[in-house]
Amino acid sequence: MLDLNLPRLPGLDLLQTLRSESRLAGCSVAVLTSSTADADRARARSLGVSAYLVKSDRDALAKLVGLMRVHAGTTNSLCLPLRSTSSAAPAPAAPLR
Repeated sequence: MLDLNLPRLPGLDLLQTLRSESRLAGCSVAVLTSSTADADRARARSLGVSAYLVKSDRDALAKLVGLMRVHAGTTNSLCLPLRSTSSAAPAPAAPLR
């Protein structure tokens, strides 16, 4: 998940850097932003984003939250599982409100 309006580095510049790193180039990136600018959307697409969502589109945000929950394998957490060498299960996240 990437916001385009980051305080120190424009999000699209960060995305370009991610794509240039061979170990990160294949990662899925969804852009969540307030920008409706066609130029931002076009550049994000050219950099291979999986989704471009405008924050004011509540229906799209609801779908994204649902997909994140499915990906996480839980119905009460937005925390995506991290790869771990430990066999211990991670602590459950706080429920969404």
